[in-house]
Amino acid sequence: MIVDKAKKTTKSDFGSFFDMINLWKINLRKTVLSQLTSQEPETKAEIDKNLLEKLIALPAYKDAQVIATYLAFPHEYDTSLLIKQALKDGKRLLIPKTYKQGQMIFVDYDPDNLVATSFGLMEPASDLAVEKSEIDLIHVPGVVFNAEGYRIGYGAGYYDRYLSDFEGETVSTVYPCQEMDFIPYSHDIAVREILHASKWMEEIPCNLSIVGAHDADFYLSISFK
Repeated sequence: MIVDKAKKTTKSDFGSFFDMINLWKINLRKTVLSQLTSQEPETKAEIDKNLLEKLIALPAYKDAQVIATYLAFPHEYDTSLLIKQALKDGKRLLIPKTYKQGQMIFVDYDPDNLVATSFGLMEPASDLAVEKSEIDLIHVPGVVFNAEGYRIGYGAGYYDRYLSDFEGETVSTVYPCQEMDFIPYSHDIAVREILHASKWMEEIPCNLSIVGAHDADFYLSISFK
């Protein structure tokens, strides 16, 4: 009698599986970025103002003395609004400085001491890092967010590494087209508070068209241990 043996899962099988997941995430990131860059400027400005009102109403913001945010791309939440408000409220404001191998620090914000990066953003010229334990609240950027606060960023892993041992509060400001269900990797770090532009949720649906949608369905059906 011949017994058919189940095929053993090999390392190459896992490699192909995770390659598929990575490809799906890359496609998702590209699709959402396309949505973000296509927003109507007037509507985006209204949403930015609404999100700022929600952010500064948070106990985490009110209680914070030291707040970290970022200098945004044009398609991202307009952090200049938060920077202006935080300084007005007497907060100590920090922004990130990035290095190779995905390393990042936060430095005191000084608009007169910034340099251009290869990403097309400005960042601090200073290398004087503020201790992580001194930061009360970090405003975290991202491209895609799920309901549990997990995020897909731009792929470099700066924030997941930094937040892995951060004990303070975290918050993200999210446009309607950035919200989608996905299963995070084990090393991903969730943001503790997600602020939604709820008034616009039904008015501006996320119109996603992802290459390999059947692969996305398969991916979403998998749970990782």
